[in-house]
Amino acid sequence: MCAEDYRFMLLPDLFDRSSGSTECDLTESEVHEILANERRREVIDVVVTIDRITIGRLSDKISDRQNCGRQTVYVALYQNHLELLSKYNVIDYNKDRGTVAAGKNIDALNIIMEDVRSRLN
Repeated sequence: MCAEDYRFMLLPDLFDRSSGSTECDLTESEVHEILANERRREVIDVVVTIDRITIGRLSDKISDRQNCGRQTVYVALYQNHLELLSKYNVIDYNKDRGTVAAGKNIDALNIIMEDVRSRLN
């Protein structure tokens, strides 16, 4: 089965552009780009369950999950991942305040991640 077939089998309502009312405005390539990185998946896991979080607290939570240094996580989030997730409306990233909140596409990506996990377990 090719990725496109799986995509429509997995979540047809999220990616049905013919209806004009999609819940997710990301392309298949964008979804792959976002979910290809473990740290970005961790950001989604944390942010989907909260209202707003500081980058420092987010770094703490992710470094605990990944068993690595907080500073390493903080730098990677700040320099790479948060901007990309914000670009695709997965998170609402306020760089000036150093806060992150859920964006409009976070629920769709969280559903995809949960579905893939359930199929792998």
